[in-house]
Amino acid sequence: MKFWSKKAIKYHPPPPRKEKKMVRPKSTHNPRGDIAIHEKWSNVEDALFFKLCIKENLKKEAYLAA
Repeated sequence: MKFWSKKAIKYHPPPPRKEKKMVRPKSTHNPRGDIAIHEKWSNVEDALFFKLCIKENLKKEAYLAA
């Protein structure tokens, strides 16, 4: 706005932002990497697998992938 306006500056420019640095967490929610055993599928889960046309033998693999 300076180049065409002779008025005083109404707003001052914001201070420069600091660079955001990504830091890797020291631990995760599952530090041992154990995958819990899934006992039995509920009716809701079975209905979802049926709707997605996932075969019975691929349910575990699809569950782990999700």
